[in-house]
Amino acid sequence: MVRRLIPPYSPVVLPSPPGQVLSADLDALEERRRPSEGSRLDVEAFQRATLDVLEQGVTLTDLQGTVLLMNRTGERLLGMGPDALNERVRSGQWVTYDEEGEVMPPGRRPIQHTMVTGEPVHGAIVGWMRPDGNLRTFRISTEPLRDADGLTQVVTAFFDITDQRRGERRRETAEAALESERARFAALVERSSDLVCVIDAGGEVTYASPSSERLLGYPPGSNPSPSFTDLVHPEDLPALRAAFSDLLRSPGLVGSIEVRLLRQDGGWCHTEVVATNRLQDPAVRGIVANVRDITDRAEAAALLVWQAYHDPLTDLPNRLLLLDRLQQAIDRNRPHRDLLTLLFIDLDGFKDVNDTMGHQAGDQLLVEVACRLRAVIRPQDTVARLGGDEFVVVAEALGTVEGAEALATRLNRTLVEPFELTTGWVQVSCSIGVAFDVDHHPATILRDADRALYLAKAQGKGRHEMCLGASGSRTADHQ
Repeated sequence: MVRRLIPPYSPVVLPSPPGQVLSADLDALEERRRPSEGSRLDVEAFQRATLDVLEQGVTLTDLQGTVLLMNRTGERLLGMGPDALNERVRSGQWVTYDEEGEVMPPGRRPIQHTMVTGEPVHGAIVGWMRPDGNLRTFRISTEPLRDADGLTQVVTAFFDITDQRRGERRRETAEAALESERARFAALVERSSDLVCVIDAGGEVTYASPSSERLLGYPPGSNPSPSFTDLVHPEDLPALRAAFSDLLRSPGLVGSIEVRLLRQDGGWCHTEVVATNRLQDPAVRGIVANVRDITDRAEAAALLVWQAYHDPLTDLPNRLLLLDRLQQAIDRNRPHRDLLTLLFIDLDGFKDVNDTMGHQAGDQLLVEVACRLRAVIRPQDTVARLGGDEFVVVAEALGTVEGAEALATRLNRTLVEPFELTTGWVQVSCSIGVAFDVDHHPATILRDADRALYLAKAQGKGRHEMCLGASGSRTADHQ
């Protein structure tokens, strides 16, 4: 119900002419007054009911900011009655906010504006913090009340537009995003150096931007293949098809993948494809793919991987790659019980080359040794450099111990031949330790080969030793 209504109307008293006595008797006058009081009460009840059924809040405030009247809707919208609101005014906690959630200066508050200027305010947007911490947004109008002496009170009407404003902001955000997307797409198509294409649900390219010539060498308007997948490297097709299927199932989904695309000259271009499902968009009806050339990045990444697993001097696999390939060889040979052989090679006389001819000559010798080792082994075998003058050969399926011994002999004969360096001719030999896979652990076969190498070194230069089995027994030394 309405709180703190204005005082009831005073009865109207008609003045009598001077000296004239009213002729009506007192009883008749009393009867006439009873309906007048009833009418006055009816008017007050009507006022209260009218204010309470309004869907907007209404307050009456004096010039000191005290709330004299507030309807039921106002109490519900503000989350407090006039007493609590007046307490806020007295304690200086009557704070309102603008649409950005910032505290509104007193001069901008609608009620204070009307109190100071006497001017009404229509349709102002004001934020109000309810006692439960919920910030609500209201549209407020004020109207000044005056008497003969001037401004006396201010009537304020307000209604909650929080949900309406939120909906408007969501629509504005959506419209701005849509416009931004349209502008972005237009910019990509017209000016981007990336290739922009539209692919239908069947995988056919329905549009390709002019940058296709710069990226892949195909002139604008040409159609090298109706299907996008025809341009994709075979090794990349499974991942691309999986990503495309995910896109088709989810409208609006954005996905990215790196694939190699066929250039007109027959080469491959490393690309990053960022695709968006716009099949439901009537203006597009397809998968919009932004294709960017990342060849330099891909080659740089490949170079880093290469450097991580290869010796920088000889380009041979390093210890990391050797262990990986050795484990793969063990796994391949285990089901077939094929003989897996590891030959640990150490150069004899390498230190003398370094000391007499310099480290540059030593490095050149290591490079030449690597070339000769590559030439001796089979394509399926691995030769690696562990560091210094130590090399390892992993040979699969040699058949017999005699086959391993024959390979060791070939390696020794190959390396004993003189090397022509820029500083002159040098001759070295090598000691070789030979071991076989017995327990399917790379560390074990490396340890056994190292033991055999130690024995070969102890017996002299230019020979090999073979370690057979876990016991470390060996054959006679060979030159």
